[in-house]
Amino acid sequence: MFCNALQSGWNCNKVWISALFSCQDRRMTESENQFLTRIGPGTPMSNLMRQYWIPVLQSTDLPERDGASLRVGILCENLVAFRNSDGKVGLIDPVCPHRCASLFFGRNEDNGLRCLYHGWKFDVDGHCVDVPNEPPRSKFNGQIKVTAYSCVEKMASFGPPAVCMETSCCSEKKIPGQGVTPPQ
Repeated sequence: MFCNALQSGWNCNKVWISALFSCQDRRMTESENQFLTRIGPGTPMSNLMRQYWIPVLQSTDLPERDGASLRVGILCENLVAFRNSDGKVGLIDPVCPHRCASLFFGRNEDNGLRCLYHGWKFDVDGHCVDVPNEPPRSKFNGQIKVTAYSCVEKMASFGPPAVCMETSCCSEKKIPGQGVTPPQ
């Protein structure tokens, strides 16, 4: 799996490592190795990788609208992918914020993924669009959201929405971001 391969560390050749750190006759230190190989949320390499579109699934993995959802693990995050009634692909946090039930087991219906525990329904943007036990005029569901990542049929974006608005995979546009420097 992509996440495990990066986390376990790369057995890179000495030329690539030395070119990266501009030092020909030394091995990579443990802190440099940690810097390069850790991709969990909040790490420097994760922040760098989340500025770019990343292939996550093939379209054939989610062939039908309102079909079965899939578990996806990428960048050390567990997520749920689903295709809604309109054909849009969603990639959201698998844990319902109500009682921590897995949304993987939820029902994919009417443009959302409904938790099987108490029926809260989330759209592809992570917004809670229905809470069955609330009165019709209640705005409680507007306060609830799960983590969701922007998706297009080509790729998924793990960065902030403002950074990842460009959806062309052949774009020459440079994405502004914080520079990543090796640890001292």
